[in-house]
Amino acid sequence: MWEHRLSIKIFAIPALALLFAMLFMRAAYAYDALYTNPDTGYSAYIVDDEDLLTDEEEESLLNDHMIGITEYGGVSFYTTSSSDVEKTTRDLCYALFNNDSGTTLCIDMGDRKISVQSSGAIYKRINKAYGSTITDNIYKYASSEDYYGCAAEGFDEIYTLLEGGRIAQPMRYISNFFMAIVFALIINFLYVWISKGKVTVDNEVLIAAAAGAVVGTVVGKNLVSSHKTRHTSNSSGGGHGGGGGGGGFSGGGGSHSF
Repeated sequence: MWEHRLSIKIFAIPALALLFAMLFMRAAYAYDALYTNPDTGYSAYIVDDEDLLTDEEEESLLNDHMIGITEYGGVSFYTTSSSDVEKTTRDLCYALFNNDSGTTLCIDMGDRKISVQSSGAIYKRINKAYGSTITDNIYKYASSEDYYGCAAEGFDEIYTLLEGGRIAQPMRYISNFFMAIVFALIINFLYVWISKGKVTVDNEVLIAAAAGAVVGTVVGKNLVSSHKTRHTSNSSGGGHGGGGGGGGFSGGGGSHSF
């Protein structure tokens, strides 16, 4: 009997510790919503623990850049000081939205990084790739200590994507440009090499066609990808969307140092 009771205690202690940890995390992130959309029930939060924004900037950020997003899901802006911005942002996003449709933009002064993490229906549009693109586009504001501009532009780009629009993707375009150059150089090298063997006109035409096909494939792939992304946005829509499996944050995003 004594051994049976001991075994129960051994298993009970870790379970209680886990329960208290979960309750503590919920309590730590027990923030009040600044706005709740009466039609969708989604809320907006601003948790400026690092005091990076003035009261006027917080009000403008909420009314002019965040409220529109509540048509699609919950939204929060968070400033903190930690050593792991991705985990910090995911924890807050999960605590506030519990894998329902939501997105969080975090400026972490400890890690000197910006992170955008999303879950549920919003994650179908603001996925890892777009989360990285958005942080690539806005980190320069934080680098110049324009934290309001950083957050405002970030939320504007999120809303633009949710509405089915497009945002700048300079890194993607640069990557595709260099890819096309590499393919062109390879085709040119093959052309010169084969030409030394007295290539026929038919082979020249074939090589030129192959070069065009390679470049066309790269461009076509980008167009198809863009079309698929727009289709996903139009089909996901607003309302409360599912967020994947339980037991932790189910979503993703990206980050960038500043």
